[in-house]
Amino acid sequence: MPSTYSTGLRTELQATGENSGTWGTITNNNFSQVFEFSIAGVYAKTLTDGDYTLTNADGPQTQAANEARQNTIVFSGTLSAGRTIQFPATQKTYMIYNNTSGGYNLTLRLGAAGNTMSVVNGKMRIVATDGTNWHPSVSASGATWYSGSGYEASQSLNHTT
Repeated sequence: MPSTYSTGLRTELQATGENSGTWGTITNNNFSQVFEFSIAGVYAKTLTDGDYTLTNADGPQTQAANEARQNTIVFSGTLSAGRTIQFPATQKTYMIYNNTSGGYNLTLRLGAAGNTMSVVNGKMRIVATDGTNWHPSVSASGATWYSGSGYEASQSLNHTT
């Protein structure tokens, strides 16, 4: 039976007895390219005009071949309108920084027609998804809570001890 791949991080799941004598290489690649990128990977993506679908390949891949696996994605480029970025409809947390020029928000969408949320131009959002919905997050710019519906709440995270 050949390897399969996990639905979330696209990690190679070897079948029992498969790749005898070489499983260490596959395991090392999973740790260095799958887990490391998903926990600590920072990926810079330059957008052009038009919506964009993040790459989401199976198994160990370069960052460019599996953008959706990254922990942090920094979007840049000069936009002439708001853009939609399609994420895979799987469970994951992300830090998304809209560092584009032009003053436009980015819309994050789950799958081809799933739920959406916005990242304001010049802001970073920490977001989580269960594969169906985006969940409340924090803005790193000014540390202000965001609600799941995308509007800023009045409660600030700034405090003194």
